[in-house]
Parts: sequence; structure tokens; C-alpha cells
Amino acid sequence: MIRFITVLLLFFAQQAVFAQTLSKHIIDLSESGETLFFRNITSNKVEVKINHNTGDEKFLLLIAQDADKNKIIFKVINPSLLISPIFSYDERHWNPIKKSWFEGDEFYFECNFQNDIAYIWLVPPVEYIAPGSVIEKFKPLEPPYYDLSRLEAYVNSVVAHPLVEQVILGQSVQGRNIQQLTITNTSIPDSCKKSVWLQFRVHGNEMEQSYIFEGLVDYLLADDSLSLAPEMLDKIIFKLIPAINPDGIEMETRRNANNIDLNRIWVDSTNHEAEEPEVRCVHDALDDWVLNQGQKIYFAIDHHGWGKSRDGGYVTKTEVAGDAYVNEQNTFLSYLIHFDPWQQWDDWKFSDGQWGMARLALRRQHNLNILTAETTGVDRYDGSATNIENLQQQGPAFITAIYRYLYHIYFVDNKNNEVNSYPLSDSIFIRLEDEDANSSGLVFDSCTVTLISSSGDTENVVLNEKVAAKGIFYCDAGIPLTTAASTVNDGFLQVQDGDQVAVYYQDIDFPDDHCKGEAVIKSGSDVSRFADHIQPDDYNLFQNYPNPFNCKTSIRFNVTINAAELGKISLKIINLLGEEVKTLINKRLVPGMHTLEWDGTDNFGNIVSSGVYLYSFEGGNIRLINKLLLLK
Repeated sequence: MIRFITVLLLFFAQQAVFAQTLSKHIIDLSESGETLFFRNITSNKVEVKINHNTGDEKFLLLIAQDADKNKIIFKVINPSLLISPIFSYDERHWNPIKKSWFEGDEFYFECNFQNDIAYIWLVPPVEYIAPGSVIEKFKPLEPPYYDLSRLEAYVNSVVAHPLVEQVILGQSVQGRNIQQLTITNTSIPDSCKKSVWLQFRVHGNEMEQSYIFEGLVDYLLADDSLSLAPEMLDKIIFKLIPAINPDGIEMETRRNANNIDLNRIWVDSTNHEAEEPEVRCVHDALDDWVLNQGQKIYFAIDHHGWGKSRDGGYVTKTEVAGDAYVNEQNTFLSYLIHFDPWQQWDDWKFSDGQWGMARLALRRQHNLNILTAETTGVDRYDGSATNIENLQQQGPAFITAIYRYLYHIYFVDNKNNEVNSYPLSDSIFIRLEDEDANSSGLVFDSCTVTLISSSGDTENVVLNEKVAAKGIFYCDAGIPLTTAASTVNDGFLQVQDGDQVAVYYQDIDFPDDHCKGEAVIKSGSDVSRFADHIQPDDYNLFQNYPNPFNCKTSIRFNVTINAAELGKISLKIINLLGEEVKTLINKRLVPGMHTLEWDGTDNFGNIVSSGVYLYSFEGGNIRLINKLLLLK
């Protein structure tokens, strides 16, 4: 079993004379297991002691800004005879550490790292090394490295879409284009929409986020009548930066061609001369959108990757951003964790970060509602592999969470199903979801929204919280519709057949949090529900392949965004007596196409007999069943 230990070495070469001897900083990592801080080090040599008494171990070495090219010497006590350290900057391309030696029972090795993040493996698996400690092949990881040619090909494949606008913002140090894609329904004025800013690949070798980028763009542009994408594009302008650091992608490094970390040089003003050209052109475009074109950015995410097995990220702390901002971020995270099963509350950290980070600079300059998302580059926390499919599926999860966060007031019927039209004889009901109203000093058990019809009538409607501290508010009674003359706030909403009605909400403690819902009045019709009121078409269960089979078979099924909101989804193998044989999955899934394999075993790993079996798919109130045939 591999144990992950993190060593953080902070170098301050310009500091005053080092007051202690270096030997006092030699720490046994196997005993502490904690992050180590080395400060005021004037020597270019740092010695780290590792007790190698637990078998194969893998270490993540993080060197602070401007600390690369320092010589690090490692001392290993209790070394294995198989020790043959290798290092990597991306966990994919591994290199031998060439200088190593024994002194008695202790093993030493040293390396001059060329990046501020390095991975070290003391005793790699045999497939990594040939006799003589020479690397034979790279780790066969899934997904493969997302290189620049793939990104360029993908962007070229979508720019011709009528909803996509491509702009070249500038060039990198090596002359590569920095692109921006704008995706929205251009038939609706920008003034009727909210802007969202998403940027990717600030660190070139953090490639998982590019698969997320693909997934969210594919979702927005797919021709799917059950998707929420058309609604999103009617209400949101998506500003996407596919890659801020194309040179780093090409070189497979964290930094740009000038060896600069592009997430440490953002300034919090309109003077961007101190920034690298990649950041400068992106920052110029953002400032132009906000300051010159007068567009507000309502939400932004700076996408990154890390080596943890769970996805998470960073939110600016209360001391810098204020309580209301932090509470808003928590509200968004509640949506994200709902839609994305790989996100974990415990791995979202509140941190001011370092000077020059995009998140902190843009928050200070534009009061931007922004966070940093980190996607895992290793196996998932449940042991499953991080692969192209589940990374791409996170794209729709991110933008659905953003959409639900930005537009969280809904017209509903008297059973709380979302609707988009009412008959004249009906009453209007409203639901509001705003968790942060319960997490700050301003805690409410009711709130007021404004209901307006195109006939000119206005009603202020009080919504009450049904369950304390849940942040979900409803009408206690519907607002009756009338075609008769009505006055403001008389308890009736005056409408005519075909009228548009809208409801407006303004958060008291966070002015940027305001949204509206819309519906239409249709005489003689039943209440018309949105697609995310569950329908059988929200799931598709396909025939397994191959069928019959004698080793293993694949079962494909599709889950829409609408269905994903409802909770856990299960796929089980059952026999003809109705008895469960094996549960293949029973958890919440992100939207999209999924494939599971059954290898002909039961829940205890026993091989089952030949015959006809059923595979049963359940989600919400829907159950789908198909047959399969196992032959030995």
C-alpha cells in the first residue's frame, strides 16, 4: 500500500543569517506525517530524513515560489535494498535520480529540481525500472496527457457553432494564441443575462481540467431537448479561456516559457505591465468586459489540478472577503457537491492564498465572486480510476451548479413541481432556494419576493421556510390569478391570456445575489412542467454488449441533468426469482452516458451459473429492466 506524505520546503534565500544549524531541521517523516516548514534557509542544501520502514512510499515535494534549482539532499534510514528513487513533475513522465549513494546503513540521494512541484518514488513498481535503475516505461495512466494538439483540435471543432464566438486575446511568450470562447444565445440581449467567467490551464501540466472544459462545452452545444442547456444559454453568457498557458501545455510544465508561475503574478489594478503576456491579455479582456462594456461577472472559477484523491478547492477567507461573500460561496458549493459526486466538503479550504493569485487579485480589483477549483489527478477517493469519461461528466455538473446558484427562484405547482405555465383558473406558487440566508448574522425564516405580470399588476409575496435553517422557502398559499381589475398588493395577480409573469428576488446581505423566474399564462391548459420534473425519458437503459457473453459484458445507460438531481441511481443484477445477485452501482451520478461491466460474479465474488439474468435500473420513481444471457 502506498502512503502519501507531503513535504513543503519554503526557501527564502534573501533572508537574514540562518540562526540555527541545518541539522536541527532533519525530521523523521514516518513519525510526524505532517507538513514541514523550513524557514530562513540561506544554504542551497536542505537535508530531509525519511524512515523507510513501511515499504514502498511515494512523496510529494512542494517547493515554494522561486525555489527551484535548489539542491535537495535526502537521507533515507532503514532503506530497502530495492531502493531506486525516481522523480516526476506530472506523475506521468518519470526520470531517474542519478546521484545517490550509501553511507553505512543510510542511503542518500540528491536532485536539482527544475519545477516547484516534484513527485518522488523511493521504490517504484517493477514496471517502472529495468536492471540498473533505468526507466523502462512510463506509468500507464488513464487519462492520457491532454496535449496542445488535442485542445486546438477540439476548439477548432466547436468554433463554427452559431452559439460560439472565438476571439484571440493575445499571444504567449512563444507566440501561441490565447483564445477566448463566448457561448450564449445571441438572439437574447446581453443586458438580460448574467456573465460567468471560467478559465483553465493556468498551470500547463494540470491537464484534467481540459477534459472538464470539453464536457461542459459539449453539454452546452448538444441538441438535447431534455437538457437545461437552452435555458442556461438564454440567461448566461459563458466566457471561457481554454488555456492561459499554452506554452506550459506544450512543454508539459507548470510554468510558462519564462519559467514563471502564471498564478503568482496577477495584480489587483488595471495596470498589467508587471504580468506575463499570457495573463496580461486575459486580464485586459476581463477588465474590458467589466469596465468598458459595463458587464458584471456574477461568478468565476479558476480551474486547477492537484494530487489529492478528492476534488475540492479554495475560497477566499472571511477576513478578506467578508461573511456574505463566504456564505455565497458555501451556497454555490452546496449545489456543486449535489451535482458532482467527486466533490468533498472537507477538501474545500478557506484561504487567502498568496499574493498574485488570480482568485485574490480579481476579488480585490472587481469584487469578483470567484473561487479556485482543484481536480484530482490521481485515483478517486473510492478507488475508481480518474478517466476521460468521469472528468468530462464533471463539466455539466459545474455549469449546472452555477446555473442553479445564479437562478434559484422557481415557479411551481401546489405539489412543488417546477412549472413554466399556468392556466387562468390556477394559482401561482413560488419556491426559493438560498442557503446563505441561514448561515450569516442575517438569519431568516421568511423572505419577500416581487411578482409582476405583463398586464402591469404587482404583488409582494412572502415566502416561508418550511424546515429551519435549510434555506428553502415556499408560498403558504398560492397567489390567485384574475382577469378582473386588480390593485397592487391586493392578494390577486391580474393577468390576461398569454401574459408573461416574472418573480424577482434580492438577497438582503449580498446585493450581487438577485435572480428572477419566468412563466406564461395559457388559458384552458394544464400546468406545464419543466423537463426536470421527472419523466421516463430522463433515463435510457441500453442492451448489454456482448449478449450472450461468457466472460464479461458492458451495460450502458444515460442519466440527464434532470434525473441527476433526484438522488441515488442503482443498477443491479437479479435472477429470475427476483433475488439480487450483484449491485453494480448505488450512488448519485453526474449527468451523461455511463458504462458498467458485469463479470458474472455475485456480491461475494462467486462465479454464478449460466442462464438468463435481469439487470434492473432504478432512479427516482423510474425502474427499467432488460434481460441478458450468461453462457459458460
